Amino acid sequence: GQAVGHNLFAYYGNDPVNNVDPDGHRSTGNLLAEFKNLTPTEKKLTALHPKEALIVKQCAKMADKWTKKYFPNWTDGDVGNAYRHAIWNAFMTQAFWSRTNAKMWADAHEAWPNAYLKGISWNGYTAYAHRDMDYYNNNKGRESVKWYEFWISEKTISDRIMKLVKNKKLKVLVK
Repeated sequence: GQAVGHNLFAYYGNDPVNNVDPDGHRSTGNLLAEFKNLTPTEKKLTALHPKEALIVKQCAKMADKWTKKYFPNWTDGDVGNAYRHAIWNAFMTQAFWSRTNAKMWADAHEAWPNAYLKGISWNGYTAYAHRDMDYYNNNKGRESVKWYEFWISEKTISDRIMKLVKNKKLKVLVK
């Protein structure tokens, strides 16, 4: 989706807090309902920095779009999931002009309390193994974009992440 005119919130029905755009085509849903799915650290950051939270969300939507293009059937722990985390962090690094800010938001996303993670597994791997994979791939994504490369395209960023995939530089649990 695109912003309409000078009012950046028109695209969200003039209500960017309560409306979301899951597929990039129209504003639907309720952002406040999504709030419950955030880690405690993400909730704090979102409350303190709502504008930046919207940027993080937009970067996640862009990452989902590109991941669906190359890995339409990705699952937790596989190469598509590794690509998704890396490209999300690359997009955030570009959007924030900062690896540090991108890392802060990505780390917040992975910051589930140990009590929550204990005993959880996906595709034969513990939640801790998935979290370690995500931390690693998040970092690889941030390293793939220089903070000052605001001019490069989404395609260029995707190509850089795909190079990491092809050279087996991303951490993958599920082969």
